[in-house]
Amino acid sequence: QPVERGWDSWGARRAWQRLRWRPWKGAIHTRNILVRSRSVNLLHNIICSSDRWARRVERDLLPWGLSGVELGDDVLEVGPGFGATTRVLARRTGKLSVLELDQRYCRRLRTELGDTVSVTHGDATNLPFADSRFSAVGCFTMLHHIASLELQNRAFGEVARVLAPGGTFAGTDSRGTGRLFRLIHVGD
Repeated sequence: QPVERGWDSWGARRAWQRLRWRPWKGAIHTRNILVRSRSVNLLHNIICSSDRWARRVERDLLPWGLSGVELGDDVLEVGPGFGATTRVLARRTGKLSVLELDQRYCRRLRTELGDTVSVTHGDATNLPFADSRFSAVGCFTMLHHIASLELQNRAFGEVARVLAPGGTFAGTDSRGTGRLFRLIHVGD
């Protein structure tokens, strides 16, 4: 079971205080790249693009989510966002492809990761990949962004379609019950 973290453990209180004084109307400046997003709110972008989140993903989230999981040699990650999980997965597998809905995040991932990862712009409910292509599909902290149960089921159906026989689906997500979770998803 994942551990519920407190308000300060993600540095969210400090981020929120910064926002109150410097609201950038949907834009953030991180690692010298300006990113605008309508799909997630500003606080969400600040947290998910932070070095602190990347360290947490590498140290806690992926080791827990992939414990005992064999990914194989051709892996798809659905919904990498800023790429914290992608950078870790790229070191664990032979060939990594990612599918991201937001074109701006795709550009950022291509810039940061170069040829080490194949980045595709697309929708998880209509994967642009051949049947039975991937040895594993991963989806980490993204499923709650799919708006309805019907669309989530469609995404799971697409994942099943692109998985090779005997392939593995690995993922993590949260139930979204905490104050911080609700705050960083206002307007998503």
